Formats: sequence, structure tokens, C-alpha cells
Amino acid sequence: MVQRESITKHRVIVAICIAASVCFPARDALAAGLFVAVGDGVIATSTDGAQWQSRQVPAPPNSYRAVLWGGGLFVAVGLDGAFATSPDGLSWTGRSVGGSGWHFGSIAYKAPTFVAISGCGTATSSDGVGWDYHSYTFGTSCGTISMVSANNSIFVATGGTTGAQTAYTSTDGVSWSPHAMTDARWFYAAPWTGTEFAAVGSYVCPPPTGGECGAAYTSNDGVYWYGETIPNGWYGGAAWNGSRLVAVGRNVAASANDGSQWDGLTIPSGIYRGVAWNGAVFAAVGDGGVLATSADGLTWPNPQPRPTLPSGNYFGIASGGVSPTVSSLYPTSGPMSGGTRTTITGAGFAPGVTVSFGGALGTDVLLQGGSSLSVTVPPHALGVVNVVVINPNGLSDSLGGAYTFVANPLPPAPPALSTLTPAVGTMAGGTVTTLTGSDFQAGAHVSFDGVPASDVTVVDGTTIRATTPAHAEGIVDVQVANPDGQTTTLPASFTYTSSPAPVVLSATPSNGVQSGGARVTLSGTGFASGLTVDFGGVPATGVSFVDSTKISAVAPPHAEGDVDLVVTNPDGQSGKLASGFHYVRSPPSGCGYGSSASQASLWVLALSIPVLRRRARAPRER
Repeated sequence: MVQRESITKHRVIVAICIAASVCFPARDALAAGLFVAVGDGVIATSTDGAQWQSRQVPAPPNSYRAVLWGGGLFVAVGLDGAFATSPDGLSWTGRSVGGSGWHFGSIAYKAPTFVAISGCGTATSSDGVGWDYHSYTFGTSCGTISMVSANNSIFVATGGTTGAQTAYTSTDGVSWSPHAMTDARWFYAAPWTGTEFAAVGSYVCPPPTGGECGAAYTSNDGVYWYGETIPNGWYGGAAWNGSRLVAVGRNVAASANDGSQWDGLTIPSGIYRGVAWNGAVFAAVGDGGVLATSADGLTWPNPQPRPTLPSGNYFGIASGGVSPTVSSLYPTSGPMSGGTRTTITGAGFAPGVTVSFGGALGTDVLLQGGSSLSVTVPPHALGVVNVVVINPNGLSDSLGGAYTFVANPLPPAPPALSTLTPAVGTMAGGTVTTLTGSDFQAGAHVSFDGVPASDVTVVDGTTIRATTPAHAEGIVDVQVANPDGQTTTLPASFTYTSSPAPVVLSATPSNGVQSGGARVTLSGTGFASGLTVDFGGVPATGVSFVDSTKISAVAPPHAEGDVDLVVTNPDGQSGKLASGFHYVRSPPSGCGYGSSASQASLWVLALSIPVLRRRARAPRER
């Protein structure tokens, strides 16, 4: 945050700058929470909404219809080009824009631009002092546009008509885009709540009811508008305090939490044309100096005698506003690239609030009542920065060193695929293969020549199991794709064959001594000449191919216990007989068992009867 100072008439004016082109002049403490009400040749102020003082009114034209606080300045606008400005609400300087016949009924502020609306056009200003007038902004002739509002992004204008209603939006207050609202309504106020514009007004009730019906519309972008329900009556003003909307009018008042469902309220009688919130109380003003106040927007006391404003008809009221208070934010750190969504808690957050991180403006500010907001952190250099919350009135609060920009995280490494086991399978698919490599992510996809595999299981960052899809005969590439979009391909790594995989059904004998040497006959299907046989991972010797259903091999030495028998054809396909062979310890010397094959067989038989019984019940596994 940058502090800029200049001396004007021996007075120090400090500006809070959150960007090179967006600065908010500091303001007198008195302006914080100060009410200013304007009308026909009258200006009055109050700090509590109950006790009011008249202020010196500039020379005519001075029939004011609206007032607001923005950019460190109160600005009042009215009939015949009447404009007036005040830095504190107490001393006013008269100005004139457009001249006689230019009647301005509403004003809005979107930093750093003021926009005032008349039926014949708009006036814009970057400082509230010097103004540019734009004729026939809303068409080729004067119309009935009489209300303007704003949020951080756009201005919205509408008014009254007896035909199809139109709303207009603009980013600069000069060029406007029309948007149909369909119904004939007269709108007089549309405060921004942080999530939507809530327009209120009236229309002539259809027969047989007649009289004045209440009008309420909402829009989150100024383009699409939705009719809402509000009690009947004429409504001339509305305000939002961060958690509640209040609308006032001719002997009526209503409140809503979000602008979609309004509830009627009891308010002291009077024609109220404006209402504002100063951080502690709502104050409504109108014809003949009528006045009503409410601390919560629901209960409007009617004391006797009733307090009033200084004599006059009042059409507009504004408040210097609330000073925000920042208590905490979370998360408190994020990458230099920005994009982190953080939530800030505190008090006094107003619609149109902005947030800066080390001087860089956050985006997509979402106000959640007056005590919480969320914002997307902007990009920024490494380091610890202050976080500043600035209300549209220029009041701000900051948390020193509250957010830390850290180095952007390194992107995840791409996957790498090294091997497939087995690397061959049938054209029909269904082969369960194990892929090994590195940097596999949960949710990775596997494909064979572009055809997705099924039953993909990411065991860990180095292992994946997947079932091959059906494919024509041939050699294909295998690809692994991580969820982050990074991929790896192992070219020509899997072979589809028309030959069936071997199936091992039985082994005879199924037992032998640890020292090996027993010739074992294996029965099954799909055996091919040139195949190999493993006993518990140890290659057999003396492999003899008889035919596709029978082979024999000499059992190699192995430790005692059950082992799997695996037959692997030359094309890489294999079949397994789980626990297909049992090794027993070799016969001890001096126990009557010689070294002949027949004597060794007797020893094996003696030790293997329990094993044979158990294996007879065990299922075969391919």
C-alpha cells in the first residue's frame, strides 16, 4: 500500500493507493458514519440519524434529488444541472452540469468514476468535481431513465415506463447496453448487496385492485432480471447494511435478506424517498422533513413527539459509511501465480468492497454479509505482504504481513513406463498385465493402441495392473495417462497373438525331494514346442515337448514346501498351476532308504500323504 501526500491550503490530504490508477483520498473522522440528506434547497447532516443540523446550501440551482459518498467526497445532484460537493458533509461547493432543463435524479460511484443520470443522458466524472455530459445516452430522445446503481464491475440504470421495461449496463457510464425486463415498472433504487442488484419501485395494480403495487426485481449481472414479491405500495428508496435490505416509500416499508422475498414492516406514516445505513442505524427521510430510524431494519419506532429533519422536502440520503475492520484471513499463503481463494473475516464490509494484497487487487470478491468475504488472490512477487480491505467510501483496514506469497509448486513429473509383464496376450483380450515405471498417479488410464484397458488398478507410483482389451493380432504401443493430462507411451511393447495361452492342469508326480531330479509330467492345453518350465521360479532341466497337451521336465533343486509350476510358451504367454509341486526334505542316511529312485520315491510317499490329501481339495489356478 502506497501513501501519497499533498498540501492543499495548509491541510494534509493522504491518499490510499491500491494500484497506480486507483486511489482513495483520506477523509475527516467526522465523515465516517455521517448521514447527509438533501432536497429542495436543503442539506442536513446527522451522526446518529436522530439529531440533524442544517448546512449552508450553495446558490441555485440547488434542488437536489440524490447524494452519495464516493472517492472521498459527498456529491449531490439535482434539477437544472444542480451539483454540489463536500469532503466532509459540512461545507459544500456548488457546481452546475448541463444547465437548465438537465434534471439529474440519481448518482452512483464505481472507482474511479461517478455517473449521474438524467432522463436525457448521463454525466461522468473521475473526481466528482469536473464533469462531462453525454446527451441521449439511452436513445435519440429524452426518456424516463431515472435510477443508477453500481458494483465493482458495472453501472446499472433503469427507470419507469408504461411499456416493456429496459435496463442498461455500462462499464464507463458513457456507452450503455440495453436489456429487456419485460414488465412495466417504475424503479427508484437498486442497491448492490454483494451478490445482486435489488431494484424496488411500483406500478399501477391491474383491475379490479387498482392503486399502487410494489415492484421488486433482482439481477446478479444487470442483464437478466427476475421479478420478486414485495408487499403492495410505492417504494422510493432502498439500502443494504451487509445482511439486510430495507425499502421505504409512501407509508410503507419492507425488508428482505436477499431481495427475493420481502416482508412488510410497520413504519411511522410519511412519504419516504430515501434510506441509508451508517454502520449503526438506518435513517429514512422524505417529504416535509419526515424521519424514521431503525437499528435493525425491522423495528421502526414511532416516538412522540416525532423527530424531524430541518424544514424542507428531502429526496436523497447517504452515509459517509462504515470503516471496515479486518480480523483474520485463511488461508494465509499461496503461490506467486495467485488463484488461491481466501476468506477474510471482520466487520463493516460494504457492497463494492475491494481487497489488495501488497498493492495488487484481488478479484471475484464475494461479500457474505458485513462480516465475511472471499476473494481470489492476485499474482504477486515472493514475500510477505499486507492485506487491505477498502470500502467504496474509501475507508479501509489492513492486516500487516497477513499473507505470504510462496514459490509456485513444481509441476508433477510425467509418468514413465518401463516394462509390461506379461507382454503378450490373446486377441480376445482379458490378459492381466503388470506395468512398471514411475510417477503413476491415482486414477491413471491405460490404453493398448488407443483402446482403453479395463480393471485398471494403480498399486502405487511404480506399478499398475490392467486387463487388456480385445485387439487384432500384432504388436501395439501401450500408453499410461495421468489425471493431470501427462502421458507416456512404450512403443511396440505388447503383442496380440492368435495362439492360446498354455493351461497347466496337473503334474505327475506332484512331489519330490529338495535335491531335485524327479522327472515330472505336466498335462494341460496350449503347450508349444520350445516352451520353458519353472518350479517356484527355478528353471527346470530336461524339458521334453510331447504334444500340445503333455510335456515333461526334471525338477530342479529347491527348498522344502509347495511351489507354483509355470509353463511359458515361446510367444511369452504363460500358464500356472498354483502349488502344483511339493518339495520334501531329502532322506537321511542310515534310515533304510538308499539312493535309488525307487527308495527315494518311498521316502517321498511317506512324507507326502498329508500334502496329497490337502492338495486334492485345493482349486487349480491358471
